Order: sequence, then C-alpha cells, then structure tokens
Amino acid sequence: MQLDDVDLTIGDADVRQAEQEAAEARELAAELERAAVENPPDSRPETAELLERRHLAEFSARRVDVTRDRAERARKARRLLSLQEIGHEIDKLAAERSGPHDELAAVARRIAESAAELRALCEGHDRQVSELISRATELQAEEPSALGPRVSSAYIARVLGSFGRPDGVAHGRTQVVLIGKKAEAAAAMAAAGDADRAVALIAGIHRQRELARADRYYRAGDHIVAESGPQSAHFAEQERDGRLVRLTAAETTLYLEGRLDHGTN
Repeated sequence: MQLDDVDLTIGDADVRQAEQEAAEARELAAELERAAVENPPDSRPETAELLERRHLAEFSARRVDVTRDRAERARKARRLLSLQEIGHEIDKLAAERSGPHDELAAVARRIAESAAELRALCEGHDRQVSELISRATELQAEEPSALGPRVSSAYIARVLGSFGRPDGVAHGRTQVVLIGKKAEAAAAMAAAGDADRAVALIAGIHRQRELARADRYYRAGDHIVAESGPQSAHFAEQERDGRLVRLTAAETTLYLEGRLDHGTN
C-alpha cells in the first residue's frame, strides 16, 4: 500500500457523518416523492426539484461508499505505520542490547561471579568444618547428653546428619555444620530476590537453646531416656521389671552436666 496518497485523518466519525447526511437526503427525496403523488396538482413539487433531490440522495449514498473505502484505507495505513514504529523500536532495542556494555549482560555476569564466589566461600567453610569433625572423631568426642556435649569431652560433640554420618561439630550450644551442598540452592534463592532464605540456608552456625530439664531420667542399658509429666504406664511397667532404672537426683545432675558415665568411652 502506498501511504503517501492516503488521508490518515479519515475515520469512523467521517463514515457516521456521511451515513447521517445520506439518510437525511433520502428522507428529503422521499418526502418530495410523497408530495408529488399525494398533493393536489397545484401544490406538487416541480419535477426539476424532485430530480435534484433524487440525484442528491444518490450522490450521498455514493459518498458513503467512498468515505467507507477511504476510512478502511486509512485504518490499514495507520496499522502499517504502527507496525513500522514497533519495527523501529525493535531495531533500536536490539542495537542497544548488542553493544559491549549491555547492562543486563553485565548484571548477569556479576550474578554468576557472585554465585561462584559464594560456592568458593561455602567450600572454604566446609574444609574448616571437615577438619574439626576429623579432629573431634580422632579424639573420640562422646555422644552429647540430652542437654548437649559433655564436660568429659570438653563440651565437644559431633553433629550427626542423614544416615548417621557426621554433618558438623558442636561446642556447648554452638554448632558448625557443612553447607557446601546447599550453595547452589542458596545462590538461586538470592538471585530470585529471597536473600533472607538464602542466608538462613547457608548460615552454617547454629546456637541451640537450653533444653528444659525433664521430670525424670532413666537408664536403659547404656542409654538415658527422659520423661516429663505424669509417669506413663509403659515407663512404670519397664521400671518395675528393671528394664528402666531411674536416676537419682545426684545422677541426674551429673547427667545434665555431661559427667555421668553411662557406657560411652
């Protein structure tokens, strides 16, 4: 379509106006025709006037068709011009994005560099924790008591993870744990904008709250079990038949301090 010869200002309003003018011209011609048929001879409109009205009505009808055609051509031309404008904007955006200093690419590279730095830091943390786990294992750090590591192991204990494997090491209420396997998930969370969850995921250091003292502690072979509240029938039965031996107050104090010998070396 040649856009130079199209009047872009023609639109639906022009079509409606042409249709209204055509309707008025038809109505005027119809009134004269009725007068020519129904009026007495001396008051009938002149033939020339009637023909003029008919010609005007026919011209107005043709003018509606022409206006509709021009409006349709203008609509198509405006559509093409709008699409051409989109094309220019696409080319402009593509030119900006293909430059060597594209901001989006630069940010993506910084995120990738930060993720690599995060993985490296997590690996460094894990090397330190793994060394501490190894040293604690070599020195036979005991299992923690109900309230944490034992004084007989200088308040050091290994932290067991899945499948009973050591996942960290504790000193009193403070634990340091391995975080390397969580680095990728943390980087993804941070890139998605959830920095708090990312930080929590790779914290690697946890301070456990002091546990409440239970009402009763029992020996069960080389293990200690605890119970609070009214004694259950199950515990009472096991205490009667000797499968559970209740700790004395002194033994309980020693156990909570991590100094009670109950089978660990």
